Amino acid sequence: MKKLHKGVPFLMLFVLSFCVYLAVADAVLPNSPFCLTGESCDIVKNSAYSSLFGVKLTWWGLLFSVVLLGCYVLDLKGHIPREYLTFISGLGAAFSSYFLYVQVVILKRICSNCAIVDSIIILIFVLILMHREK
Repeated sequence: MKKLHKGVPFLMLFVLSFCVYLAVADAVLPNSPFCLTGESCDIVKNSAYSSLFGVKLTWWGLLFSVVLLGCYVLDLKGHIPREYLTFISGLGAAFSSYFLYVQVVILKRICSNCAIVDSIIILIFVLILMHREK
């Protein structure tokens, strides 16, 4: 089995940590405490696109990060085929691409926090694809 890029677990842990921060901040603070794009984070966070099946996207991001990291550990130990990790990361990249599209094209606002997480999830998928067995 071909090893993944060494940056993949670091990126996964960063996304997980950042998602924990965003979920907790969203639960306890009325406004985003940190947003490089000003008020855009609050506009995106409070838009009609900020939840899926009634659950805020920050919580979906947190759940996804835990599942992704769990798949990575199981893949590392050889308990699941690499295709599972590739599928999960691809699913995350697809949703992340859609969420970036919503911000840029529909809302015309970019939440820096969301863009950071979405971009890293796409990068993780690309790195996993680059290290597939041929």
